[in-house]
Amino acid sequence: MPLWVEKTLFPLILVACLIAGVAYVTSQAPPPFSLQEVTINRPLEELAAYISSEDGLSSLWKSFLAVEGENVTVFLGDYRLKDYVVSRRGDEVLVVLTLEKAGSNGNALVFEGLPGGTEVYAVIKGEGTTIRPLFRILVPGDLLEIRGRAIGVDRVETYAYEFPEDFNVSKGPIPSLYVTSVPAEGGEYRLRIDLKGGPYTSEGAPILSVNKTIIVYGGCTYSSIYLENVTSTEIKVDLTCPP
Repeated sequence: MPLWVEKTLFPLILVACLIAGVAYVTSQAPPPFSLQEVTINRPLEELAAYISSEDGLSSLWKSFLAVEGENVTVFLGDYRLKDYVVSRRGDEVLVVLTLEKAGSNGNALVFEGLPGGTEVYAVIKGEGTTIRPLFRILVPGDLLEIRGRAIGVDRVETYAYEFPEDFNVSKGPIPSLYVTSVPAEGGEYRLRIDLKGGPYTSEGAPILSVNKTIIVYGGCTYSSIYLENVTSTEIKVDLTCPP
């Protein structure tokens, strides 16, 4: 089995084993980390992950990707944590949370100290069993953050092209080259990209290891980032559409 396929299947296979009560032998002890249950009394998206800023829970922004060293808050809403299991194989760490209905709202979990290579999943048990990915922790250097103003733009999308000149603005982006997107809120946007993650080419390579140009697309406007020239993991790109 190709490595990229095995890496993709590993979390789902392990989650399935844990649900079925099957023991899964790991090669290393799970890493130490902090998990705190808190209450948040403001509207957030249920079962979504948020990055905590330096001032704690007063400032949270939604993101599936975090970098090692960041604190991540998962808003559970009216679910609560029943138990969790941590497993490790090589550099991959899997945290599986078992959630159940709580009868109260505002429940949340704060994670601190998770290493790069960690993936966190929720197993929700009710009438059936649902598996939901919550967030992933990347090592420094594997995460690229693009942010900026978005004036007259509802949503910002990113696409991977081989060279900047390959993008034809009159035809618009090619759907098969789509990477990720976020809504613009309050005239601003902030998105994150796993430089070594999917989507993948037909040969199994991360698309951004082959196509080195990121097109930041706002519908009526766009900008291009050529990764070979990037020296920072944080890039500011402003997008403005005419009124």
